[in-house]
Amino acid sequence: MQHRGDVLERTWTGRRRADQSIFDGIQEDAGARMVTFRGGAAHAVRAPGSHTFKAVEHFGAVMLAPSPGIRVSLGNDEVHDYDGDTGMIVVIPANIEASVTWSSAMECMIVALTADSLLDLAVREFGTGRTELQPPPLGTVDLQALQLAQLLKVELTERETP
Repeated sequence: MQHRGDVLERTWTGRRRADQSIFDGIQEDAGARMVTFRGGAAHAVRAPGSHTFKAVEHFGAVMLAPSPGIRVSLGNDEVHDYDGDTGMIVVIPANIEASVTWSSAMECMIVALTADSLLDLAVREFGTGRTELQPPPLGTVDLQALQLAQLLKVELTERETP
C-alpha cells in the first residue's frame, strides 16, 4: 500500500517539498516528524531542559499535556514565566530567535509553515499578498488548535510506512 504523501509527491511533479532543515531547531530524537510541500509537522516529547534556536520558518506549537514552569523569550522580548496548560499555543514567526526552558516533561505538536505558504494563504483568505503574524499572548489556550494537534499526533505516530 502506498502512503498518501508518496502519491502526492508523484502527482505534483515540479513542486519541491519544504526543505528538510525546516526542523533543524528541534532535536531529531524528540519525536515523529513529516515534511510536506508547504511546511511540516512534528510531535515532540522532551525531558526537562532548555533550548535556544532561530526558527527558519513560521512555527506554531500546541501543548498536548500540562508542563508547569516554562520560561520563554522571543526575539528581544522580555522573559515570560508561566505554566504551560494543555491546549496552550505559542507562535514563533520565522527568523526570530526563541529561548525556552521547561522544568518538567513537555509534549507538544509543532507545525511549521513556509513564508511562501503563508503568503498563499493570505491571498486566498484575505485577497492580499502581505502578511504579518500577530501571535496571541503567551499562555493562550486554544481548544480547537488542541483538537487539531491531537489528530496530527495520531497521524504522525500511527501512520503507515511506505
